[in-house]
Amino acid sequence: MKHSKDFSAKKITFLPVETEVRELDYKIMLAGAIAEEGTACFVGQHNLLNNLVSNFNGGVYLGKNIFPQWFPCHTKYYDTLKSQDFSLLYYHEEGGIWIGAEEHWRGMCAKQIDASILHSDDQILCWGEFQKSFYESLLPSSDVHNVGVARFDLAENMNLRKLIKATSRVSEDDYILINTNFAAVNHYLDYLGWFKPLNIDSRSLKDRTETMLWYSTTFQVMGYFLEMLTRLVDDFPTQKFILRPHPTESIEFYEEFFKSSNNIIITKEFSAPEWIDKCTLLIQNGCTTAIEAHMMNKKVISFYPVKAEKYVNIVSDIGYHATTYEEVRTIMQSISTLPVDIKDSYKLSPLVKNFNTPESSIDRLAERAHASLRSKPANKINLSQIKRQAFFYRAILSFKELPKYFLPKKKKNIDMFQSHFPGFQQSEIEQKVKTMNKILDKNCKLEHISKDLFVIYS
Repeated sequence: MKHSKDFSAKKITFLPVETEVRELDYKIMLAGAIAEEGTACFVGQHNLLNNLVSNFNGGVYLGKNIFPQWFPCHTKYYDTLKSQDFSLLYYHEEGGIWIGAEEHWRGMCAKQIDASILHSDDQILCWGEFQKSFYESLLPSSDVHNVGVARFDLAENMNLRKLIKATSRVSEDDYILINTNFAAVNHYLDYLGWFKPLNIDSRSLKDRTETMLWYSTTFQVMGYFLEMLTRLVDDFPTQKFILRPHPTESIEFYEEFFKSSNNIIITKEFSAPEWIDKCTLLIQNGCTTAIEAHMMNKKVISFYPVKAEKYVNIVSDIGYHATTYEEVRTIMQSISTLPVDIKDSYKLSPLVKNFNTPESSIDRLAERAHASLRSKPANKINLSQIKRQAFFYRAILSFKELPKYFLPKKKKNIDMFQSHFPGFQQSEIEQKVKTMNKILDKNCKLEHISKDLFVIYS
């Protein structure tokens, strides 16, 4: 599958990756769907991809990472993108898991992208009708399309689900999965690691107050969640539990808290869908995994012990709702006979087009990329130059990581970055691309450049 040579001229698509376990599988399936004859998809760590734009004259950038943070922010990477005749297909992976109600959702839309700066050849790709209506109301120069959430292409016969099943690294089975989302108070860095960057003086008093309310509510919910889980593990000693913290949470906290419990495994390994695929039940509180489990036809308990306006209530109606440990235990005792929850409508429906449907968002994204690529020229790919840039990027990164051996605070920052993006393993990528080709009945080629970059092309 390796073809180490300069390519013939091809049309270029960039697919940035920020959090590897969250995005890698769907980005490989998307690259396979986009890579028609004469097309090459660069899948890579987002900072590296931003540095590679100047190698090409014309292409498509599908993602959000051309902007470093929420708006307002600098646009130098976007300006470079436009100077090189790239079209931006702005797309955010988070998937509609927002706190509060519609007023807050509009604020989140505005923070994600300033639609007024986009050009007419750009596109805004939305999760659902709410987002689409908001951006269209601003009358942007770019087109706005409703494509759904690609990570949720997880129904039984969908291509992404097939890839996850065929390449899963999870060896455990018959377990109850608990996914936590308490990074606000149990951050990888420290208990204020999430709070400090959002509480700076440059933010409005309203924004800072909302941050304080979210932080306070999360403290309460995490306390109730730990109490519930402690009692659950004790009351069901023969049941196996897997606790999978959010990527930006401290795993050390949970390891210390549950070190005397023999029937719970705490891990950040592998992706959420890999764990969900083999679980018998998911217990969650305000987490994307509730949607993924529902799409994968799994039983879910949504545990909401605290009623608060400024919280992730958008997934509270997925599965069986519980507010106390006693309610969770009652559901657990009869879980084998309970059906998977199916409702006529969900709170999430206006935010996610493909929620609770078998419609493929990966196919919709590929269609938008193909439409944009039609007007783009083919580029000669200087593979040697790309490899040199990838090598120097990794060398500079390694140099910047040296302080972690001397400064504990720097070590935590670097470890957090590495937990989000540990780097592509060549054997793993080769296996996934081989499986993708089989699923799509394609013969895409793979060029593994480095831990930070690979190319899928036809």
